[in-house]
Amino acid sequence: MLIISVIFFLINRVSPFYKLSTDLANNQKYFSYLNCLWLSYGTMVQQGSSIIPKAHSARLVLITWWLSVLIIIATYSGNLIAFLTFPEARWLVRDLKDVIENPNINIMVESGTALVEEIESSNVAQLVSLRNALENRQRAAQSYLNSNVFDLVATGKAVYLDEKNFMSQAMLEDFIREGFCRTSITSKPFLEKELAFSMRRGDRFISKINAA
Repeated sequence: MLIISVIFFLINRVSPFYKLSTDLANNQKYFSYLNCLWLSYGTMVQQGSSIIPKAHSARLVLITWWLSVLIIIATYSGNLIAFLTFPEARWLVRDLKDVIENPNINIMVESGTALVEEIESSNVAQLVSLRNALENRQRAAQSYLNSNVFDLVATGKAVYLDEKNFMSQAMLEDFIREGFCRTSITSKPFLEKELAFSMRRGDRFISKINAA
């Protein structure tokens, strides 16, 4: 605002428009820095001012300042409304590393699944730590996702490890049952699963599937 006021002040001082205009040659209100500051402030709070520059160059700067103020206010208002309407979720854990390092959270996983087999055979440091916790039953256990386990997850006392599509369906069923969403899925997956098709050798669809 101070910078744009200085620009208004300088343009009004050096512009030949006021010198050529007999009506405005002796009118000092367009040359006052305080009036330029008041004009900039009135534009910023979207109230305007009774003193509007007459020179075309000053009006061009004023229009640019108006557009800038509209963009700034619209951006600020949009971000403020989004923040107040949808506050950022407070994540207890964001990935498997946070789960392992947090001693106050129990780890639940369904027994006999491909995930358990991957944990038991993996050499990844985080999965090894998870395997040791499961073997020693240190805040880790194998259990089916029943209502009691889901309540532990909803209260922040446990996390449940399973496939994303299965967890999404379980969350949907809990939402229908409770009437509101109590849990969420972390944004960072900790394991990727590779799937393959078994097809007849020389099948004409193999190249299309591989290219997909």
